[in-house]
Amino acid sequence: FFFFFFFFQAEDGIRDVERSRGLGDVYKRQVHGWYQRRVHGKGRYVHSDGTVYEGDWVADVQHGYGVEVWSDGAKYEGHYREGKKHGYGRFKWNDGSEYEGDFRGNSINGKGTYIWQDGRRYTGDWANNKMHGEGEFIFPDGKKYTGHFVNDKKEGYGVLEWLLH
Repeated sequence: FFFFFFFFQAEDGIRDVERSRGLGDVYKRQVHGWYQRRVHGKGRYVHSDGTVYEGDWVADVQHGYGVEVWSDGAKYEGHYREGKKHGYGRFKWNDGSEYEGDFRGNSINGKGTYIWQDGRRYTGDWANNKMHGEGEFIFPDGKKYTGHFVNDKKEGYGVLEWLLH
């Protein structure tokens, strides 16, 4: 039989085997720190893969406002609910694309603006990470479509405008 122990280590040296997040993970408490053997309050969490979260915690999960940065350079700054991106936030991917607006349950849901690295821009309604509802899509060459989208596709009534040179 082999037994493996993983430690969730607080920077002050407290190790908690039962609440482990994996070998090498570190939580630095700022305010409150621990409540009933769970991470609580404001703190900084460094995952062994290089991901860093700094912000609010409730009962061992991200809850409230926080900033999460991944080792590839991607970054989310905004609100969390029960460990998931939820509420208003801004996500920037390592390729330069970014989204600012509403999140629900870790997905882009609600109203927001997504800007692709090539300059395309969509502002409008989102459902499950897809353009869905009313919105405006602007192309890098200046063309603009304003209308209805269903599952990332133009559908129904819409107006396409473009500049003549």
